Amino acid sequence: MDRKKCRRIVKNVSRLLLVQIAEVLEEEIAREKKVWVRKWLASRSTHGGSALLLKELYAEDPAE
Repeated sequence: MDRKKCRRIVKNVSRLLLVQIAEVLEEEIAREKKVWVRKWLASRSTHGGSALLLKELYAEDPAE
């Protein structure tokens, strides 16, 4: 095998590897991120005990 043919083969293999690496990276980036907070915990600020208490206090005595 001559040097030109070897270089061409190495170039083609390198291109294929780069394409495969790019595809794997794109999949990793596009993969859905997991949310580690439960839905009921995320709504604490609007449905939690203190939020409800403050709304109730405001409704009963808005001046205070």
